[in-house]
Amino acid sequence: EETAGFFYKRLEAGNPISGEIEFYDRAISAFDSIYNNDMRVNAIYVDYNFKAGNYGAASVKLKAMQDRYEKDYRIGEQLLFAENMLGRFDSLIVYGEKEIEKFGDRPMAYLYTGIGYLQGKNYEKAAKVLERGIKYVENNELMLQFYIFSAEAYNGLTERKKAFECYEKALGIDPANILIMNNYAYFLAVEGMKLEQAEKLSRETIKAESKNPIYLDTYAWICYKMNRIGKAGKYIKKAVQYGGGSDKEIKEHYEIITGRKRD
Repeated sequence: EETAGFFYKRLEAGNPISGEIEFYDRAISAFDSIYNNDMRVNAIYVDYNFKAGNYGAASVKLKAMQDRYEKDYRIGEQLLFAENMLGRFDSLIVYGEKEIEKFGDRPMAYLYTGIGYLQGKNYEKAAKVLERGIKYVENNELMLQFYIFSAEAYNGLTERKKAFECYEKALGIDPANILIMNNYAYFLAVEGMKLEQAEKLSRETIKAESKNPIYLDTYAWICYKMNRIGKAGKYIKKAVQYGGGSDKEIKEHYEIITGRKRD
C-alpha cells in the first residue's frame, strides 16, 4: 500500500510519463497483479493508462471494475470516455444507455450516448437523448458541448430552427468559438437566411485562420449566396489553394461559383 501511494504521488506530480515509461509500466503491472481487488490501485491503473494514452487497457480494467463497483457512476463515465477515445461508437451507445438506466441524472452518460448515435448518423435518437440529458447540466462548459452536438443532430434532421437556436445559445456561452461561428454561418447560407449575420460570423473565422480551407469555403459560399460572385470566386480559389481541392463539397462549390469543372 505504501508503494502504491508512492507511485500515485509520482503520477500526480505530473512527471512526464514518456521519460520513465519503463518504470511506470513495470510498477503498474506489478500493482495490478498483486492488488487486483484494491479499488485505489484499480483507480491508479486507469489513471496511468489514460495519461499514457492506453485507452484499450483502461477500458478492460474499467469493465471489470464496473462489475465489482456497480454503484459508482464515475467508473461508467470513465469507461464511456475510453470507448469514445477508441472510436467504439456502437459500444458507446450500449454502455451509455446502461449508464442512463442506472444513473438517470448524470449528464455525461447522455452526452456520450448522443455522440455514439451521431457517429452512426441516427440523428433522431441523438437529438432525443441529448434533449433528455441537457436538463441535468449544471455548468457552462458541459452545456456548450450539449448545444454543439444537439445542433449537429438537428442539422442531420434538417430541423434548422432548432439547430440555429443551439448555435445561438452556444455562442452565448463562448462567443469567440470559431468552429461554432463557421458551422452556424454555413447552415444559415444553406438556408439563405440572415446572410449579413452569416457573413459577419464567417469573416471572423477567416481572420482567425486565414488558411483554413473549410472556413474559406464557407465564406465563399456565403458571398455566392449574397450574389457577390467576384468575392466568392476569390475565396473559393483560396480554399482550393490551401488544401481544399480534394474535399467533395469544396470542389462542388468551386465548380458552381467559377462555372468551371475541376478535375
